[in-house]
Amino acid sequence: MGGAIRAAGTDLYYHSVRFVPANAAWGAALVAWIFLAGWLGILVGLLLLPLLAIPFSGVARLAALVARRRDVGLSDAWQAWRLFVVASLRIGLVVTLLIVALLTNLRLGAALGGPAGALLAALALWGLVILWLVLLPLWLVVVDPAREAWPFRDQLTVVGYLLLADARRLVILGVLQFALLVVSAVLVAVLLTVAVAYVALLTAHAVLPAADRVSIAMPGRLPPLALAPTADEPPV
Repeated sequence: MGGAIRAAGTDLYYHSVRFVPANAAWGAALVAWIFLAGWLGILVGLLLLPLLAIPFSGVARLAALVARRRDVGLSDAWQAWRLFVVASLRIGLVVTLLIVALLTNLRLGAALGGPAGALLAALALWGLVILWLVLLPLWLVVVDPAREAWPFRDQLTVVGYLLLADARRLVILGVLQFALLVVSAVLVAVLLTVAVAYVALLTAHAVLPAADRVSIAMPGRLPPLALAPTADEPPV
């Protein structure tokens, strides 16, 4: 993980001319969503929330390409909006529905009280934790040039295997992601310009090599990689 932290910082520095505009595009979409949700109401805000996934796909695509040591340009971010619009909206919609359902169950469990309420609240809380741990790794797998042609079921499967085989990595990564985003949310300019890009790079460097090892270890259950495994970590 230390190597991923350093590699993400180095890549963000050398590719800042690409990542800052892509991050800023997502930041502009976030500001527009906050304004519309405040003006039109929370229901409209929930309906529009999945749209934030589209500009994020551009940031994630750049991070995956850089982690794969591919030639990358700012245009790759804008092309990702078109290439992954369906996948982005699907992920955004599912995540929005899961968050609403889990938060509703958490509130219901707290209101019920007793053993049944505690169990419901605990299950909802664990659901939110697992959702957080797999969300960004899944997104990087979806936009990964080595797996972009895979069916979504196989993309989700490799992340599930990774969670089972290397849960410690995803837990540490999830804690780092959460801490970075919370700190950058206080420093709003950082969130809107570089924080999301750094988190995407960190996720790419931490997850893609580990996912490659899972793919190599399970050739009969997962499709072959379209590219050679990333050199950040040797496959074992």
